Amino acid sequence: MDATITPGRPLVGEISLPGDKSISHRAALFGAMGVGDSRIENFLLAGVTRPMLEALTALGVDWELNKGPDESPLFPKVLLSIRGQGLQGFTPPAQTIQCRNSGATIRFLAGALAAAGITATLDGSPGLRR
Repeated sequence: MDATITPGRPLVGEISLPGDKSISHRAALFGAMGVGDSRIENFLLAGVTRPMLEALTALGVDWELNKGPDESPLFPKVLLSIRGQGLQGFTPPAQTIQCRNSGATIRFLAGALAAAGITATLDGSPGLRR
């Protein structure tokens, strides 16, 4: 049996992937630890990433969310803007930081807070406490 294979046309275009929780957590925290303005496109705005944003607020980090005009209900286009002031720009939180059910938030924040020399209490859901 003979088979003839001919190459097809190259793919041309652009694809936009939905936000990813692991990348979104890291990008938000890196933006906060850096110095200056960061823009994170396709930030995943979800139940597990909101505690990270709330924690950044508790640490005195300024951030803003903007949803794009072509937002779909399934994969919203979210732009996160963060004004980072470096690790030394974090302020000690006035209250316990609630990580809810976000394992990434509690793990990443523990390291960042230790590096910044900030004493804080991190808490979460019963499942996270286990």
